[in-house]
Amino acid sequence: MGIRGLILATFFSTSVLAEPNFFDFEGLVDTIRRNDIRTIEDLLGHLPDHMLRDPVLMGKSLSVQPATSLNPRVLLSNRDSSLIITFNGDPSLVDDRDPNTGERQPHLNPYYKLEVMQFRKDRRSFEFREIRFSPTGMPPIISEKTQPSA
Repeated sequence: MGIRGLILATFFSTSVLAEPNFFDFEGLVDTIRRNDIRTIEDLLGHLPDHMLRDPVLMGKSLSVQPATSLNPRVLLSNRDSSLIITFNGDPSLVDDRDPNTGERQPHLNPYYKLEVMQFRKDRRSFEFREIRFSPTGMPPIISEKTQPSA
């Protein structure tokens, strides 16, 4: 299924979660762990409905997640945009071969990476993380938080 079909299917599906008043990074991680989620596609079916209502689709991107008009970079946010998650829709947009050996290294492909930005109102700061899903179906790896340098 292409990214457009994935977004449309997700948009029109009913989330299995009750609609929370607030959804943050901790809720995202809890959702992944509680439901044993192994892919970004599976995660989309478990997000609160409000995160799927107004996706931003970027046909061009200068981030590590490349995009085209047919396979855009997708940005989803919670109600107050304090949590933003992003992903792209086509693993072939990146050459994941090792430049020295020519071997494919799909685990390095940004297609399998969910970028996460959380604004912490109480600290007035942003936290950036990534959740790296495995092309082989292993449990995702959740990075430690980083903060942007000034």
